[in-house]
Amino acid sequence: MAEAEDIKEQNRGRSRRLVTLQDELHSHHLRSSVVTGPGLVRFYDRELQPLRYTKGVDLYVFGYKNQVDLNQWADINVRIHTELHAGKSSQRNTRLEKWMLQNNDLMFRKAGELTVPSHAMTIVLQIVHLYNFFLEKRLQMRNLMDLFYVLRFGDGSGKLFQFSQTTIDGEIKELGLTRFSQGTMWLMKEIFNLDTNHMPVEPLEEEGQYILSEMMGDGFTFHNWWHKLWYYTCQNLT
Repeated sequence: MAEAEDIKEQNRGRSRRLVTLQDELHSHHLRSSVVTGPGLVRFYDRELQPLRYTKGVDLYVFGYKNQVDLNQWADINVRIHTELHAGKSSQRNTRLEKWMLQNNDLMFRKAGELTVPSHAMTIVLQIVHLYNFFLEKRLQMRNLMDLFYVLRFGDGSGKLFQFSQTTIDGEIKELGLTRFSQGTMWLMKEIFNLDTNHMPVEPLEEEGQYILSEMMGDGFTFHNWWHKLWYYTCQNLT
């Protein structure tokens, strides 16, 4: 019980500092959005919201030209980004940047005192976030849990969200992340028992099994080596 209360108090303090930081950026005419960490708390069940522990936060700032780690906050690492990326593919990242500019207003919505992306934007950005973690071999169940609550938060009509140019599944396809997303949805279904009505794309067991084996650190197999080479190495370089 004492540990839970400590987490709640730490989270309250961190959220207050983020609000102050966003207010300070706004005073310099810079729009910011909390993409991860406290920016996702609103999607959790009410009783779990104060207990979602955060060690790092990604803050998107529009109009800022540097990337900074605010290391003076010893208990939380705030990474400020002027642009977000999905792997190393220049083509994919150009498309991501274009999509974010087309839907810029959806990146800056109020949730309590924090400014965060809209629910629809968060779905795509969380898939991008997980994709980066997967490429960096840092994907964990905790990260998937964030996506579970983000997807479940809606009323099952996630496929109907409209951006200025496309739908959620259309943007996932445009970014070349359909297969990874399908594998992730299989994990959502098999591990978290998420109803497929909440999924932007259909689950794909083959990809889900591959992602899970990589997360669990299974030993080398030629099949997995070839799978990674074809779907995650070659296609991530152009």
